[in-house]
Amino acid sequence: MCSYDRAGLGWSAHQPGPRDATNIARQLHTLLQQAGESNALVLAGASAGGFYIREFVSSYSAQAAGVVFVDSSVPDQFTAIPGSSDREAVLALRFHEALIEWLRNASGWSRLTGHCTGDLERGLEAYADYARADACRSYPTSALAEWNSFWDAGDQAARARCCGKLPVLVISQDPDRPKPGWTADAIAVQPIWNALQEQLKQLSPNSRRIIARDSAHHVMIDRPDVVVSGIRSIVQQIRTGVADPQNGSTVTQ
Repeated sequence: MCSYDRAGLGWSAHQPGPRDATNIARQLHTLLQQAGESNALVLAGASAGGFYIREFVSSYSAQAAGVVFVDSSVPDQFTAIPGSSDREAVLALRFHEALIEWLRNASGWSRLTGHCTGDLERGLEAYADYARADACRSYPTSALAEWNSFWDAGDQAARARCCGKLPVLVISQDPDRPKPGWTADAIAVQPIWNALQEQLKQLSPNSRRIIARDSAHHVMIDRPDVVVSGIRSIVQQIRTGVADPQNGSTVTQ
């Protein structure tokens, strides 16, 4: 398995122009070509990454062998979840938050006040040195380009021809996990999001879903075991050519 930093994120340089699903999928395709990776791929996308891999499968279907959605964004969320379509308000808040964080980092205030230690979630201790090296060095405003194109990416994903009969695994957060301190509005969104995740199974007749118990939106951090084993199961299914007997099911594990 491998991952990469999209343009403007992590250690990758910025890219001019829109950061929508079409451009991000095209850039990933170019990266794979330059890396000499021409074999069929299992594509895993978390959150907004779900939009990008749907577009990749549509545009470069010959390279796609399977798809794993990890609590993926869904085009219908813009109409199903209250407030999701209020693009200008969301962008204004994101820009304000990113600007404040950028000022703290660039001025050295974050480092002076001890906020650049590279704290990691439990289970990721092996990456402590990387986290310390990266702490307060990546500028928060770099992600704004993708937020500016988030709604456009959703429209592109809705039009994308994904996923045919490819093996598809949907891994979702746990809507029944404890919610101490949650607002009533946040709690009300959970069954809506859960239903949207279930609908992702409609992208292929060869699909199933796992709800990762006790996980939130970042399932790959809360339950990396579920994500890793799920990807391996898709790879095994592709190698053997045998359909998963659990296709069509939704289980919690």
